[in-house]
Amino acid sequence: MELLFHSTDIDERVALARELGHKEIIVCYVAPAGPSRSQQKRQSHPSTGAKEGVKTAVFVKSPNQAKALKKHFDCIIAPAKREFFENKNVDFILEPENGTRPDFIHHRNSGLNQVLLKLCQKSSKRQAKAIITTTSLLLNAKHPEVIFGRMQQNARWCKKYKVKYHVTSGARTLWEQRAASDLEAVQREIGFP
Repeated sequence: MELLFHSTDIDERVALARELGHKEIIVCYVAPAGPSRSQQKRQSHPSTGAKEGVKTAVFVKSPNQAKALKKHFDCIIAPAKREFFENKNVDFILEPENGTRPDFIHHRNSGLNQVLLKLCQKSSKRQAKAIITTTSLLLNAKHPEVIFGRMQQNARWCKKYKVKYHVTSGARTLWEQRAASDLEAVQREIGFP
């Protein structure tokens, strides 16, 4: 699975993702802070859609946005906050490792815990939530070793509670995209087969 954030060169980035071996491609749009009805209508027909076999998603910042935009997009992606774990409209949780809380000596603040993962399991009967982490977070981090350790911790939690865990490039530019085999290697390295 490949997650690409929308920009002006999205068509060539989708073509590159296919060349790099990705079978499932999701183009993610970022929802405005407070969507009005006119903005929702504008975003309801994105340029890359089902005609090319590409899913569309929107990154929301509030639970109300998730409910309002669910009918216009294939997937809803949200940050790792408890209100989104409880929301039935959200399909993916993005980058729980990107927290600001520091790690302790014997405890890692990885953004997930058993309560949140049980909420992921119970969230929806049609599809359970999945956790997405991106290599761009790892590449652009001030302390990548801390982020990598948090990824390993979250992979162990997800494996224990049987929650899907995806590693994607999360590319915002053409140069951040990675091959499918590279992302599978990162996923194996953090301990999630």
